[in-house]
Amino acid sequence: AHGMLGEVHVRLACLRAMSRMAASGHSFASNPLLESRLWVCCHDPDDAVKAVANEIWTVTGLELSPTYAPPLLALLSNPAEHARQAAAQAIAAAMTTHTSTASATAKQLCELFTSCVPTTKKMTEAERIEASLFEKPSSNGGPKHPATAAVSEESAWMARSGVALALEACGRQGA
Repeated sequence: AHGMLGEVHVRLACLRAMSRMAASGHSFASNPLLESRLWVCCHDPDDAVKAVANEIWTVTGLELSPTYAPPLLALLSNPAEHARQAAAQAIAAAMTTHTSTASATAKQLCELFTSCVPTTKKMTEAERIEASLFEKPSSNGGPKHPATAAVSEESAWMARSGVALALEACGRQGA
């Protein structure tokens, strides 16, 4: 149910629908989010998805915008591994397509990575109390479930993993 970021069969179904639209002359250039998702699919780890996406990209004559980074960087922390892998490849390809953006995008990758590194700072009792005052209570009104912290740590790990994949792809492509 995540459209172009969903499971393989969902991505293919979305792309086949887009392919039919493209064959009838529909342009996707006026939709930057759709354009960026299609660019990600052009770099999908699944060859069938990649082939259909590249066909659509070619048929529609789309060109990647030099402002590609924000929507692609956001996908580096996607819970789905294939989405992180595709986003990483898409970023590396974008950096080689728009070489003038490579330095700024590399800086953004590093900033994203460092912003997701777990802190080792020990909180004082007063800091713990202050932090707990601003915690959103659980849905039943009680204290937050301990797993909440793990979710945020997992999300941070996914972002760091996505950045690592992107930097690796950049190294392979010479971006």
